[in-house]
Amino acid sequence: MVVPCLEISGDVSFLGDTGADYTALMPMDGEEMQVPFASDEFNQLEDSNAEGIGGRSGCKIVPAHVIILGSDHLYLFDIALRIFEPHKNLQSFPSLMGRDIVSRMKMESDPMRGVLSFIVRDSDGMLPI
Repeated sequence: MVVPCLEISGDVSFLGDTGADYTALMPMDGEEMQVPFASDEFNQLEDSNAEGIGGRSGCKIVPAHVIILGSDHLYLFDIALRIFEPHKNLQSFPSLMGRDIVSRMKMESDPMRGVLSFIVRDSDGMLPI
């Protein structure tokens, strides 16, 4: 994932969440990506609120590029990422891939093998590998 306005990038393992409206970077992954939570730059970003399993929480909204590695292509998704600031109630939650991306994929479930796969049907960009 790349967040140009914060000049950060890194690998994030998302939990696919069909109940989440938007993709969210949670504090644990934000710290790993070195999001400058205490900076003036971060504090000047657009504020928002979200409700979910962790209750109501404040977050920032930033343009971001999510890049997904497929079997034969790299897929690019341009999104409005929600970045959640560190808070004791959110520290253990995984980052979520919401419907802004998931709705552009086909999901296939194989319970016998314990596998849930996503097949990209639409993206903002694609590169063969």
